[in-house]
Amino acid sequence: MSRPSTTTTTTEINANNLSKIPQWLNKEFFKPAFKQVLNFKEISSIIPITTETPDKTVASDFIRVLLEVKLTDNTIVKTTYLLKSDKLLNTKESTELQPSNTFLKEKHMYLHIIPVLTKMYASINGLNIKLAPLCMHAAISTEDAVLVLEDFSRKKFHNVDRFKGFDMLHMRWALRKLAEFHAATTVYFATQGPYPDLYQESFCNASNIRMVKRITEKRQLHFRNAMRQWGLPHVEDFIKKMPTIKDYMEAVLNSNNVDPNEINVLNHGQLFNTNILFNYNESGVIDEAIFIGFQHCNYGSPAQDLWQLIITSAELDIKIREFDHFLFIYHAHLIECLKLLKYETEKSWPTLMDIQQMMFKYGFWGPIAANTTLCNLLLPTSEQSSFENMFRPGHEGDILRYKSFTNPHYAKAMCQLIPFFAYKGI
Repeated sequence: MSRPSTTTTTTEINANNLSKIPQWLNKEFFKPAFKQVLNFKEISSIIPITTETPDKTVASDFIRVLLEVKLTDNTIVKTTYLLKSDKLLNTKESTELQPSNTFLKEKHMYLHIIPVLTKMYASINGLNIKLAPLCMHAAISTEDAVLVLEDFSRKKFHNVDRFKGFDMLHMRWALRKLAEFHAATTVYFATQGPYPDLYQESFCNASNIRMVKRITEKRQLHFRNAMRQWGLPHVEDFIKKMPTIKDYMEAVLNSNNVDPNEINVLNHGQLFNTNILFNYNESGVIDEAIFIGFQHCNYGSPAQDLWQLIITSAELDIKIREFDHFLFIYHAHLIECLKLLKYETEKSWPTLMDIQQMMFKYGFWGPIAANTTLCNLLLPTSEQSSFENMFRPGHEGDILRYKSFTNPHYAKAMCQLIPFFAYKGI
């Protein structure tokens, strides 16, 4: 980069919801982020400013900081960065709900995996495929761990309304971006060798199965009671046929045993609409899409990301109607990208039927996404509807869980999804 862009004026500064910046989050901390800046001299000041209002049902937050930077000619320019931390904004309860390696995984993704994936495409006649924001710096101090990311809002990237979801055009972009990411991660495995152990298991694994089971059990009773309030025809028949918690836990644990005869990818692991950003050109047409939130990446079947993306993020009126079409879009671009990247394998390349069969084989990811992530995404934001409160034990948590399951937005979606899952035999 030549020099930091002039961005924010002092009139935009507001009080941040961070009550006190840790002493170690100082000028020295940010210096590595400017190692490639031409004519950089020093950082004059660091000022926290408000981010876009964070969604309280999502467990991670960003802090936006305004840096005043002095160049060697004594010119002062202002630029903003986003800080992502596993502790600065999260509460004790939300931190305990995260596996201990989530930040290490995201740091490794931004510093080691994503740059390699991007270079793979760039080696093809300079093809510019952007998968994620640029990570300027990552550090783990004695008190905290922080990623310093480019401020993607300055490039007009933002989310789609989570209550509305993606229309067909946004879904096409998201599916094609997912295919680009998956294809590159498949080639990475073939050329670089196996991924580190960090990526060998999903969120649910042998080390935290008890915690996941405890969380699931808190929700299950309220979920079944809420189903009876939805107006779903033949609701008792659906309840009787629902898999047990044990069934779900065994299915997820078994998915950590990767089938080498199938195509496998590095799954994003949290592929829902708040982790997918779009920007638009002057005519309002989508210009690019990127992913954020790489805390739960894991190596395995692409069915995991596909189920989660479709179930949580597609508009309700196309979620089921266009289901097979979504798989067609993904598969066609996946093959296109594998060809671009000159993928070599002794196995047969995945056919569209292979993708469809994997979606059935790993179909349990659909109900899991619907019962958890979709429920959280459709719950209106309030002081009570925080990530940690959703899983808090006791009466207060029970009230919020039941409220989330009886939420009209969620009930409407599930009245379509429950029969869809049942008729697919999952």
